[in-house]
This record gives sequence, C-alpha cells and structure tokens, in this order.
Amino acid sequence: MPAAPQASTALSRGWIGRALSSALERRPLLPRDPQVLADRLRARPSRAEAFAIGMSVGAIGLSLWIYAQLPVPPNDYDVYMRAARGELIFFYYPYWALWLFGPLAALPFAWGFSLWGLINVGGVWFATRVFGGRTAPALLAFQMLYVVFLGSVAGLIVGALGLLWWGALRHRWPIVGLALIIASLKIQMGGVLGLILLLAAPLRWRERWLALLIPSAVAALSLLAWPGWPSDLWRYAQATPPNDWGSLSLWRWLGPWALLLWLPPLLLPMSQGRRLLALAAANALAAPYYQQTDLLALFALPLGWLPPLLGQLGWLVFFFPPTVLRILAVVPATVYVAALAPVIAHRLGVQRASPSP
Repeated sequence: MPAAPQASTALSRGWIGRALSSALERRPLLPRDPQVLADRLRARPSRAEAFAIGMSVGAIGLSLWIYAQLPVPPNDYDVYMRAARGELIFFYYPYWALWLFGPLAALPFAWGFSLWGLINVGGVWFATRVFGGRTAPALLAFQMLYVVFLGSVAGLIVGALGLLWWGALRHRWPIVGLALIIASLKIQMGGVLGLILLLAAPLRWRERWLALLIPSAVAALSLLAWPGWPSDLWRYAQATPPNDWGSLSLWRWLGPWALLLWLPPLLLPMSQGRRLLALAAANALAAPYYQQTDLLALFALPLGWLPPLLGQLGWLVFFFPPTVLRILAVVPATVYVAALAPVIAHRLGVQRASPSP
C-alpha cells in the first residue's frame, strides 16, 4: 500500500486529528463567482445568525447604558474622537484615519458611539458572508463584544477586507483601492491581509496597480496635510509604546525569527484557500504587534467551529491579569497547524513512498 495515503489519513485518527479537522472548513475556499457571492449576501439569516446579530446590536445599547453610569468613556472610541479634535494622545494609526473619525467627532456621544458600533458589527457580518465564515460564532465572539464595548476599529477593518474581495470579483478597482486604504488603518493586520487578498483575487495586474493608486493618493495627501507624520508617529510610539498585554505575537519572544513562520505557507504547494488561512495565521503570530481583537479577521474566513470557540478564552481576563489574553495565540496557532499539517504529512508520505535508488 502506498505510504502517502497512510500519512495523509493518519491526521484524522485520534482526538488531535479530529480537533485539527474542526479548525477549518472541509474545503476552505473563497468564493470566486460574483453570482455565488451575490446569492450569499442576499440569503436570509439563519436563526443562529439572527440571534447573534441581535445580541451584538444589543451589546451596543448595553454599552451605552454602562457608560452612562461610569465616569470614563469607551477607551478606544475616546482616543479616536480626541485625535479628530487634535489631541493625538495614544493614537497609533496612520493620520489619514483622522478624515474618517472627524465626522463621528461632530456627533453627540450616544449617536456617534451607536453608529460606530453598528459599523463594526455590520463589517464583521458582511465579511463572514463574503468569505464564507461562520457568522454567528464571529458575532458572538469575545473579540466582537470587546470591540463593541471599547469602540475599537477592528470590525470596520474586517468589513473593508470583505469589501475588497467583493470589489475584486466584480473587477471594480476603485472599490478595491478604497477598501485597501480603510483596511490599512491597522497596517499590521488589515494592510498585510489586504495585500494578500489583492494578490489572490482574480484581477489582472493592470487592475491591481490601478487599485493601488487610491491608497497611494490618500497617503500622499495625508503627507501634505500633516508633513512628516510617519516619523512623528514612529517617535511617539518609541517614547510611549502601546500596551501589548493583548498582543498575540510571538515576536516578543522570538524577535525577527518569528518571520520564518511565513515560509511554509509561501513555499509549500497547497490550495489557495488553505494558503490564505495559513498566511493569515502566520501574520497574527509573526507580526511585531497583533491585538487579540484582530482575530475577527480570522473568524471571517472559512474556519471550522474550533477557532471561534478558542477565542472565548478571552473571558479569562475577568479572572486573571490582562496578560492572560496572550493565551489567545492558540487561535492562530491552531489555524496555522491545521492548514499546514495535512500538506506536510502528505509530502512526508510521498517521500517515504518513493523508491530508494
């Protein structure tokens, strides 16, 4: 009997194999047919999905009520609004983000915070529909509720990644470019994944270059509006580093050696969907800084039930010091291993099956 089939099926035996197989969909493929994607977006939500949407929207209202009782504002949302008014304290984003936050800052708190929450929830919902992720687990994840409560930007970025793929399937390069600049609000997450999707999308190279004109133009205009802002931001980040107790990256222990995690998904032969998942997981583990809320980008992809379930480990933050959130590195690590293990096992089996000279 050939050894290759034995090696490739060995992973399905035992609880480890079953756990890994539940980390991804059976065929983790991104949609490439615009009509299939349109039908998916128009599909009525399931009961679980409707429940998750209701809970996420309800969390916005609950957050508003909680902040009405507290003497402090939602941390991330407050940082954005202060930055829009010129107070760039704890603001670690490209300065073109100020053009986005400016209109929100003009709204009363309750209206602005509610609208921002709906944008984040809608962004995650849209991305899961586009990529084929599991909508209900993503919207009910600890990370989604964390984003809603603090008013973070992760949901918008995830939605922009979905918009990028939606625009690419329709060969609408202006939409792709607009989505890419929004996703690049977090360069280490949305910027990197946006470029990966841009290369994976069924676009002609001319369309890819045209799409890049929009983020290039926005970046250039931001330099005219705030000359030298990248160096100012770099100096500020060095003098006042962002807290990293919620960062999942292995960089804090491995340094640049963590970048080696990119090599297997780049070099090994595998399906495009499996490669994309492995690259997204590698980025989470190897980027110098990757917040646990950014796991929503993974949850929007065609994963199995296990990664969103592991994401609920974030609730441990209510019982242990905040650094416990670093345990959530198990989520991208599980996706990474699940994406690569069958490929590596198959290649090892093929090598064993090859006759010796």
